[in-house]
Amino acid sequence: MKETIPERIKNIAHEYSHKTAISQGNVSLTYEELLKEIEKEALRMEKAGLKPGMRVVTVFPNSFFALRFFLACFFTQVVPLPLSTRYPQELVHRIFHLADAQMLLADTSLTPIANLPWGVMEENGLIHYPPSLLPPSESFPQFESPVACLFSTSGTTGLPKLVMLTHGNLLSDIDSCFDLVDISPQDRMLGVLPMFHVFGFSIAYLPPLVKGMTLTIVPSLFPFQQFIEALKKDQSTVFLGFPPFSPSSPEHGQRHTLTSLPCVFSSVEVTHCRREFGRISNKFSDVESWKATASPKPPRWFR
Repeated sequence: MKETIPERIKNIAHEYSHKTAISQGNVSLTYEELLKEIEKEALRMEKAGLKPGMRVVTVFPNSFFALRFFLACFFTQVVPLPLSTRYPQELVHRIFHLADAQMLLADTSLTPIANLPWGVMEENGLIHYPPSLLPPSESFPQFESPVACLFSTSGTTGLPKLVMLTHGNLLSDIDSCFDLVDISPQDRMLGVLPMFHVFGFSIAYLPPLVKGMTLTIVPSLFPFQQFIEALKKDQSTVFLGFPPFSPSSPEHGQRHTLTSLPCVFSSVEVTHCRREFGRISNKFSDVESWKATASPKPPRWFR
């Protein structure tokens, strides 16, 4: 079996144990502390009855607590399916059943949906799991690398589809990113992209933690001044944006701040960089372009 993300994180935590791994506001954790947090959350999940292969739909805002849960899923082989907090309840309900999910977790701002196993994440990150859980109703196709997570497409080509990503998919993408872009463990990544989107999750949040960088999480790009203050405070060197967001965008009025970064790039183009870049593939701009090989009889939501 190929290498998994938990194996990478454990190796990095051993190598960079006292280095700052992640920060958000007043929260700051070394790699050693981060690994302990992930393992504690994984233990809480197991005690709550979550089992390998269970699919859990999440509706969380960007935060360290949400990322900790996703990483704990990798450690327990629970399969998360992150969704936007802006999705209407009808869409969340549809995707939940499309995925044959066993649980839905959300923050306190979302109104519970009737007839769904519902858990809540409090503001302090504590998750209250529902008391009764159903076993996985359908097994995954067999891959050389375990299934790590699911993502929902936006439905631009029709109804939303579910995309299945293995640990091998994610690690291959992370390694390719580092091959193409001149970034290293000495860099500091600023994460502001949504975690429910494959580009933000797999390129902005996972690479720093499996490569020994420091990750700063900003819950949202707005209010914009909050984003700028975080950028200055943590002296980030790498920022991932998206096409409409550019250091030259006059509406932001902060060109001098962003162009001081060694590296700013978006999902489809290098926006600004003072370093040598390889060719940036635009495959990251659309979750539907991810490739995964299905078994002869893939789950119905994979077709």
